[in-house]
Amino acid sequence: MIPHLLFAQEQVYFNNLYNPQSNFAMGRGVIENDNGYICLFGTKDNSNTWYSIGMLKISKTGTTDDLNVFGSPGLDFYASTVGGTLIKTLDGNLAFAFQVQNSSTVYSSMIKADYDLDTIWKKDYNTENYWTMIVKCKQTSDSGYILVGNAQPDASSYYDFLLIKTDSEGNEEWHQNYGGNWAEHGTDVIQTPDGGYLIGGFFWKPGYTHSLNAMVVKSDSMGNEEWTKYYGNPNIDDDMALVAMADDGNYLVATVYGEIINTPYTRSGRIYILKIDNSGGIIWDKKVGVTRDGYYMKNFRITGENEYIANGWSKLIDSSFPNYYPGWILKLDQNGDSLWYRDYYHFNGSYDENHIYDVSQTSDNGYITVGKANVEFGTEQMWVLKLDSMGCDTPGCALGTNIFDAPATNTQGLMVWPNPTSGQFSVLSSEFSVGDNKIIRVYDTHGINVYEIEVPAGNATISIEASGWTSGLYYLQYLMDGEVVGSAKIIRN
Repeated sequence: MIPHLLFAQEQVYFNNLYNPQSNFAMGRGVIENDNGYICLFGTKDNSNTWYSIGMLKISKTGTTDDLNVFGSPGLDFYASTVGGTLIKTLDGNLAFAFQVQNSSTVYSSMIKADYDLDTIWKKDYNTENYWTMIVKCKQTSDSGYILVGNAQPDASSYYDFLLIKTDSEGNEEWHQNYGGNWAEHGTDVIQTPDGGYLIGGFFWKPGYTHSLNAMVVKSDSMGNEEWTKYYGNPNIDDDMALVAMADDGNYLVATVYGEIINTPYTRSGRIYILKIDNSGGIIWDKKVGVTRDGYYMKNFRITGENEYIANGWSKLIDSSFPNYYPGWILKLDQNGDSLWYRDYYHFNGSYDENHIYDVSQTSDNGYITVGKANVEFGTEQMWVLKLDSMGCDTPGCALGTNIFDAPATNTQGLMVWPNPTSGQFSVLSSEFSVGDNKIIRVYDTHGINVYEIEVPAGNATISIEASGWTSGLYYLQYLMDGEVVGSAKIIRN
């Protein structure tokens, strides 16, 4: 037998919180540089008076390095409400866009900074609109920038999509508004092969519940509208549309498809991925994974060759589980099928929040994420996770991570927690209440069946007592009518 020799860079994991200004911090964007990572976050100034935006350098092992906070007395600088707001420029620097508010109006700005976090230039954008709100910037093929957000034409009007094109120095070349009689918000943009732009966002009807719908606009190179399409459930709130190029010149759209109305203002839904053609027609669409309460998506981007990452957070509600919000990441192939899906948390008590806003691929083939986490109603802190290539935050996907496979063709995913466990743990699947002869079997690493339980009819959750098991890794299988339809792992401390 010839031994296999494996040479690999040592994998680093961490699950850290940062609060550089000692008031609050909410991460919005993250990129890798030569020595570590740069995180963009919302905060307040040292006096805890004015909202500001910070950039923090952290090392490859998660220790803090340089910090710069951007703000101005008398002005509030607001970080974006979406992820992926920090970009690398073509000349090897950084850029981000944000909103500025004073006593009379809201306008927007973009800052270009170097890797020492020092400002190269700052440009303001206050179109003839009443309010100008930019949430994301991208660089264009001519070294300029395209900025997306929404604008309020006047005090009595609803918001419209807003697109601003600048030159390489951030000077506005043109801007365009898109919308109709309702409120439209732009949240994402890409430049298309024909030199135009594909804009993602959402619209909603003020005064009407469950009227929010994913919205996509295609423009030409000067921002003139070519078509507008709406995707999702027209009768239940969806989420913003996020956009990316497909490998064949078509487009991918990611959102959350609303499925169940819980209250007039809340819904349950599933991750929704569509491939559309150059006219906005649907080539295929897929709902991925299980239905959850409070599913929200915050970024969607290409990562690797013909692979994509989506991220956000959801709310878990079940009688056997705490009501809390884990962050999630979904990795997809070019056909919209799940390669893996993970839940993540730093805090997992009732109503604790763990929100992931951005994910970037790293040079070790892993991922770095940024967002915010807080204990129930507590101070928000910037939350940064370093993951491996499979999205694990420790070897074997154990500590701090709930895991389930979520292929588009199989919704029988299992969620288990607490994981690791020192005793009792719970297993959840939306499919437990469907079909007959449902069984959970548990095997150790030697393949020995150590536990088996029948899932009672109508249950979505079951509890398993593991206090008598030896420490180690165990595998769960979910069988329906004798066929394995789902699986998960659990660590016994």
